[in-house]
Amino acid sequence: MAFPDLTSFVSHLEDTGQLRRVTVEVDPVHEVPELVQRVVRQDGPALLFERVRGAEFPLVMNLFGSMRRIEAALGRHPEAIGAELVNTIQALNPPTLGKLWRHRGFLARARHASPRTVRRSAYEVEEAPALDRMPHVKAWPRDGGPFITFGPTLTEDPQSGRRNYGLYRLQVYGPAETGMHWQSMKGGRGHHYEAERLGRPLPAAVVLGGDPILMMAAILPLPENVDELAFAGFLRGAPVPMVRARTMNMLVPANAEFILEGEVPAGVRRMEGPFGDHFGHYSEAAE
Repeated sequence: MAFPDLTSFVSHLEDTGQLRRVTVEVDPVHEVPELVQRVVRQDGPALLFERVRGAEFPLVMNLFGSMRRIEAALGRHPEAIGAELVNTIQALNPPTLGKLWRHRGFLARARHASPRTVRRSAYEVEEAPALDRMPHVKAWPRDGGPFITFGPTLTEDPQSGRRNYGLYRLQVYGPAETGMHWQSMKGGRGHHYEAERLGRPLPAAVVLGGDPILMMAAILPLPENVDELAFAGFLRGAPVPMVRARTMNMLVPANAEFILEGEVPAGVRRMEGPFGDHFGHYSEAAE
């Protein structure tokens, strides 16, 4: 079953006993990550924090913290997806009319997987964005500040228009400013490098929420020429619905909870970090 948005996935997890609501007020500085870490160590449920101190919106964490939840998000076990892809590619090599016919269902899914533009979405545009209205977690004592750590980011190559959908951490500096930490080998950094070469800022859209497959697509180790959103459409069995961004010439997912539209300026660097990394140590502050 493909979930059309995050709300439907959260409802499914709650209905099947895989999500727990936390109704008391919690502090996003250290308290929330400590609670989540305890639950993760016990192979516990996803957590929906309804009242996060200083924020106007709830926060859900540990969505994909068990194989059962990952399987629910994808509709089947990840190994089954990998096996289908490998077996089909091998079976079609070399292609013949008979092989193409036998695998026509797979090929039809692939052909119709590209994102689809729709006219409407449920967006409510904020004329004066205020990131401090949203819950942002500071996980470790030496962290340089709160970070957005699951904000898949859409960018486009300034020359070719080729899209990249990748996951990069963003330190929240203020109500309308974040950092953008991307490594040199990542697709988004390549787009930024090209924009800097041309002396332009790089438009970027940070996608918060959306359906679970869309969320996972940003971290899939896909070949460079494979569109992450098209692959998400293939896994969903339906194209990802896209709408025109409000402040820039870019398509963004229509089913996201939030879209943060902005730009990464050319030639501007700012100190970021420290950041308590998942490797078990701090990444020191750096530009």
